[in-house]
Amino acid sequence: MDKLINTNNLFERLDKLSPDTSNQNKKDDGINYWKEKKIVSLAEWRKIANSNKAFQKGKEYQRTKEALQYFPDDYSDWLFPLGVQEELRQDANKWYSQYRELMQYRKNPNYGKTKCSRCLLSTDREEAAIFLGINKVIARALGDKDDNSSSIYPCPKQNRFECPYDNNKEEEKEAKSIDIEQLFQLSEIAFLVELAFATAKKDTSKIQIKNVQDVYNVLTDRETFDKLLQQGLDEEYQKYKDEIVEFFIGIRDKVRIEDLTFYR
Repeated sequence: MDKLINTNNLFERLDKLSPDTSNQNKKDDGINYWKEKKIVSLAEWRKIANSNKAFQKGKEYQRTKEALQYFPDDYSDWLFPLGVQEELRQDANKWYSQYRELMQYRKNPNYGKTKCSRCLLSTDREEAAIFLGINKVIARALGDKDDNSSSIYPCPKQNRFECPYDNNKEEEKEAKSIDIEQLFQLSEIAFLVELAFATAKKDTSKIQIKNVQDVYNVLTDRETFDKLLQQGLDEEYQKYKDEIVEFFIGIRDKVRIEDLTFYR
């Protein structure tokens, strides 16, 4: 008999990939219903959805219609890993939107971490083990200007609902030099630079990188960095090339080779 994946604890293991997953992090606010649907534990919801059997044998075994009558009390990216039946897709999309509203209302820490994933200070890209560490380089430049060892990366919260840079009040905006919008914008810049470096890993590239030292050399040399971006940025982003070069050359004294990683 063919071996099947043992899914008795599979979803539990997948959820635990997020370090914030624990009973103590769940918000007990006394709300038992949301959008006229009962809130049940995540484990109970999986039983209702017949998730284990569906994962083994296909989504036709998934009790999607029944599962859509309830909401889990915790956030997970693995609710419908195989998707839903075509005839229930519209209902499932509406349900999922309401589910996220519940997690937002409860300020669920697991959901909060997903909302941090595109922040400059998130460890999400580092944990993916495919990026070079450009976010760390930028974060170090945002730290103490007089201390080369200082860095605000990684953020100790990793939870959007507890973000120390979410300056909602005017007095907080004046007191802090960094705000959440800036961190997300800088993260996008870091991502573009990472993509340009990924292009430079190809043997057919004019500007090539083979190791961490190459990455460091490019980041600290204006002419080479300009050529790398010209080579690796998509056409729609070429208009930002000069600004990106100026920004990185302005912080090159903060670039430390130990902040960088090279994945083949």
